[in-house]
Amino acid sequence: MNRMNWFGGSALLLLAAAIASGQITIYTTSLPDGAVAVPYLGEEGPVTLYASGQDTSAPILWSVVKGSLPDGLTLSSDGTITGTPLVAGLFSFVVEADQLAASTEVPYSAQQPLTINITGANLAITPLTLPGGRVGVPYSQTFSATGVNSGDIAGWTVATGTLPAGLSLSDAGVLSGTPTTAGAYPFVIRLSDRTAAGPLLTTTQSYTLIVTTNTPLAITTGPNLPQGTVGIAYAQQIVATGGVPQYLWKLETGALPDGVSLDPATGSISGKPGTAGTFNFQLSATDQAAVKVTSAFTLVIAPTLSISSGPGLPPGAVGATYSSTLAVIGGASPYKWSVAVTAGPLPPGLVLDPASGLLSGKPTATGTFQFLAGVADSTGQTASKLLSIAIEGALTLGPASPLPNGTVGVAYQAQFAATGGTPNYAWSVAAGAFPAGLTLDPASGLLSGTPTASGTFTVTVATKDAAQTATKVYSLTIAPLPVVSITGLPDTPTPATQPSLGVALSAPYTVDLTGHASLTFAPDNGSDDPAVQFTTGGRSADFTIPAGATQAVFGSSAPGVQTGTVAGTITITIHVFAAGADVTPTPAPTKVLRIAPASPVITSAKLVASSTGFNLVVLGFATSREVTGATVHLTPVAGTQLGTSDFNIALTTAFTAWYQDPASIQFGSQFSLTIPFTVQNVSNAVTSATVTLTNSQGTSAPANATF
Repeated sequence: MNRMNWFGGSALLLLAAAIASGQITIYTTSLPDGAVAVPYLGEEGPVTLYASGQDTSAPILWSVVKGSLPDGLTLSSDGTITGTPLVAGLFSFVVEADQLAASTEVPYSAQQPLTINITGANLAITPLTLPGGRVGVPYSQTFSATGVNSGDIAGWTVATGTLPAGLSLSDAGVLSGTPTTAGAYPFVIRLSDRTAAGPLLTTTQSYTLIVTTNTPLAITTGPNLPQGTVGIAYAQQIVATGGVPQYLWKLETGALPDGVSLDPATGSISGKPGTAGTFNFQLSATDQAAVKVTSAFTLVIAPTLSISSGPGLPPGAVGATYSSTLAVIGGASPYKWSVAVTAGPLPPGLVLDPASGLLSGKPTATGTFQFLAGVADSTGQTASKLLSIAIEGALTLGPASPLPNGTVGVAYQAQFAATGGTPNYAWSVAAGAFPAGLTLDPASGLLSGTPTASGTFTVTVATKDAAQTATKVYSLTIAPLPVVSITGLPDTPTPATQPSLGVALSAPYTVDLTGHASLTFAPDNGSDDPAVQFTTGGRSADFTIPAGATQAVFGSSAPGVQTGTVAGTITITIHVFAAGADVTPTPAPTKVLRIAPASPVITSAKLVASSTGFNLVVLGFATSREVTGATVHLTPVAGTQLGTSDFNIALTTAFTAWYQDPASIQFGSQFSLTIPFTVQNVSNAVTSATVTLTNSQGTSAPANATF
């Protein structure tokens, strides 16, 4: 166990200083803001950079060594910034001050990063793009300027390129007229702005103006084309309007159905499809002005008409509602359905809807019925197929309710059965639920398993064949496990003790049980106590309860619970298993043990001689992990007089450091306290000492210490 000594101490604070020096010092660290088209000045006139050097007789020369000043501004060698900004923005740059002193050939220099913020809008032209025009239709578009400073625009001009025939640009920036020729016309517009301060600002913007014919070229057919059928001639005209006829048609992407082709001159799709499927493709139309448009299409080619249902339709049952829709592939809707009565009748009670192909009704007789179904599509194709329907008797479910009772933890079986209908049956739970641990086999109808929950359960069981479903409500009672209790443990055990753990049943059980006891510890102050565990080691222990017995068996002997020395809550939880299934009651049996915060406990005290006197060594624990002070009374040797016999010693700092040290966790709240005493002139002056320890909970019982 670690040992603490009670002592004081002091700290020494050392300070350090750093001194910087240089040949040139630049005093200018920030610059005033400016504005576009406004002469750049400070509050007192021109803006000048300032610096000092070691040689006052030599001039300081300025230059920009990184970045650049705003457009329109310059830096003179004497450090003056002059000019009129032409562009807005935040400009960062680095200036350098150089001085060649008379006393040396090596120049002195210094650098300073600076920024200038220039406000005001940059000159720009809007809009950025132009709407298209059409031949013979009047056109007008007004250009606007942003960032104009004086409000006096010097002029609008076409810098490069050519305007469409029939259009012109006015001095006010209006592009207008009536286009006479279709085409794409690229050109550049220049804007000039004379500012109040005098400089001429200019900017340009590139445009392309598209002039089309009076009606734009467009494909107006589609995108979903009329359905076709394998083996039946197909024709569909793709239509385009506008532009400059005639048009040239082309298949751009995808593929047409086998046997179908596109006429490039007329845009007609025709042929006899040879393959069924969905075909996605893109067609383009190009007019005489070389204008091209594309459009996506989908063409579905259905297979040859046939009935896809059957030959055996879903079975039905007498008295049960029947519904089945006949299906068709190929052909073209709408379809018309019929039954050739001469080939055999429908089951009595069923009818076929000629429009939808729905076969419905309630059968009135059992048996297997064959009939010939026919269908015709909108193109005149016909198909027929011999179909059959089996009508069976009503389905019933057994056994009787309730089911045989069961017991938690004891293997259980119950067999469900069905009569009528057509095997094989599918079994399921339609409502409710069987006890946990029991499952219903969907193929055999066997209910089996080991129930882990008690009570009376109401369950609706369903059985189903190919045609019908039957249900029945059952009840099942599962007897509970005898009461499981934890014995031998007090509610508030004494710290550092080992009460014995026991587990018992309220009555004998019919099968062997196994169990698991687990321990958790929740300390009051967040510091775990590793000593809190079972005496068999660790925080878990296994046991068995043989069939017919009521007391748990823990290996060679019942474990004890080591309560430790830290205030907190110890919780013991029991889980019980039967044949591997968890049959623990809900909630699980638990026992809570409380270790309360208390005054310190001294477990031993002794006096130990030292070279300068003696030490008082105290061992003990404090469940709240807190000791604030000690009182010590010394008993001198007869005939010896001490300067003082009683001492009050503050221990808060020392014990706080100990209990906050991670190394203390392994000892819970236990401690070893050494209090040194120095004796001058007289040796062996003390025969014994009486010590008590105090914390916020109270004071310990006194302990007597001797050599």
